[in-house]
Amino acid sequence: MRFGGVQWTTDFQLQPNFVSFSRPSARGEATLPSTIDLYVNNVQRMHREVQPGPFEIANVPVVTGQGEVRMVVRDLLGREQVVRMPYFVSPTLLKPGLRDESYEIGKLREGYGSLGTHYGRPFLTATNQVGVTDAFTREWRLELMRGQQAFGAGGVLALPDIGKLELNGVVSQRSGVWGGLVSAQAEHFAESFNYGARVQYSQRHFAQIGSSVGTTPRLSAGAYAGASWGNNGLSASITQQASWEGHSIRVLSVNNSVRLGGSDSLNFYALRSISDRSNVSVGIVMIHVFDARTSGSADFTKSGTQRQNSVQLQQSAPAGAGFGWRLQADRSQTERMSAAGTWRSALGDVSSDFNRSGGVDSYRAGLSGGMAFLGGGVFPGRRVDESFAVVKVGDYGGVRVSRANNELGRTDSHGRLLVPGLLPYQPNAIQIEQADLPLDAEVGELALELTPGRRTGVLVDLKVRKVRSVEFRMLGENGEPITAGTLVTLGHSGQTYPVGYGGQVFISDLNAEGTMPLTIENPPCQASITLPAGGAGSAELEDVICKRPPK
Repeated sequence: MRFGGVQWTTDFQLQPNFVSFSRPSARGEATLPSTIDLYVNNVQRMHREVQPGPFEIANVPVVTGQGEVRMVVRDLLGREQVVRMPYFVSPTLLKPGLRDESYEIGKLREGYGSLGTHYGRPFLTATNQVGVTDAFTREWRLELMRGQQAFGAGGVLALPDIGKLELNGVVSQRSGVWGGLVSAQAEHFAESFNYGARVQYSQRHFAQIGSSVGTTPRLSAGAYAGASWGNNGLSASITQQASWEGHSIRVLSVNNSVRLGGSDSLNFYALRSISDRSNVSVGIVMIHVFDARTSGSADFTKSGTQRQNSVQLQQSAPAGAGFGWRLQADRSQTERMSAAGTWRSALGDVSSDFNRSGGVDSYRAGLSGGMAFLGGGVFPGRRVDESFAVVKVGDYGGVRVSRANNELGRTDSHGRLLVPGLLPYQPNAIQIEQADLPLDAEVGELALELTPGRRTGVLVDLKVRKVRSVEFRMLGENGEPITAGTLVTLGHSGQTYPVGYGGQVFISDLNAEGTMPLTIENPPCQASITLPAGGAGSAELEDVICKRPPK
């Protein structure tokens, strides 16, 4: 449904660490001081000591799906008590009392995809989901528009030994004509075996906002089953759809995948579609992974009387600057060859494609980039689709910037780099390469984490700047080096610096010029240094004599 208007909705992604569904709890009672070992699908997740009395372990860490929690309670006498609890966890099951709501008001967009920009009748929709218990979530939806209304209700029920059952029903009215829709779905998820089935039936005059009357299939049904063991996986499915115009199609498919070692895999598949005429397709796909970015595949397919063979070799473009490419050759009724390349830089992507099919050649070139306006500045860079940041590394150009240890590019001559593609509402680790900075650079932070909002920009100043520093040898009045570990105080800032071996002193972060006093408290003495005018970097001074203050 496309519309112009306002939407108010619940979005759990605003808190990525928030868990909206209920997780199982383990309860028991210990008569003596005991230890508890908690296993989820035979993998130990927790070890805890408990005192005599009842206890509860809430929010057991499990993955979504179906499984078993096993709790082993062992007391001081070595006696064991084993408790087994099946569980089912799904994101569609909300915690008790938790609501997921959505409200929309506006006008429907009509003729989408055409040159027109017409908006039709005003409408109002409301969707409300509430977790009733750990195992049941109910839902209702209301649609209101002049001359057309619809109301539906349903629920999701978890059955620990079976899986998930979902039931829905909708009734609609359009221009005085009533229609309805009912659907049911059941699913079973286990560690190595899963299956499910669904069915949906609608009446001819059922109407929903955003769809035309009669376009909803009269009947839509399907079932699937899958199993995995070792490096093998086998699945099968059947789907059927029938319209009110009398058209019907049924599709049966079988898929078998085999992993050969760590870098090779085979996939066998067969598909049969039945409509006005029957068609059978069988094929095999072989895949070899050379490294994290490079892979090759070969696909052999037979569909009816036609055969198609295809080979492909590709290397994906890196996250940072670099080159990606793809080579492909197909042979069926006609021969087809294609090649593509993408050059990725900090300023965007340049791509080119070549295709030859049936003796006809075609070429295509593309340029993709983005521009961010942030903090009063304009920053060209890669295409900006989501959240982004502009990283500022002082005025140092050529400094490598990485996100999650993936190099993204180097800063420009002003020390800036546009970093697109940040995950909203989640920590994004940004790092710079210290080896790219000169010795006279003072670094505030080499790495930090950003948590931007959705489609927002963040200006990141890592507080890198040029500083002046001096190095000299500090001697006493007797000409001997000052004892290592003695603290020297810089007069204009009050900052202290330790004396190294041989009387060596290194003072950094100097912003002033001219003569600056130095003092030592124990034994008391005074000295001064003169900083050369202009420039940045490190300067090596002559020996400095620290003299006792006059009495």
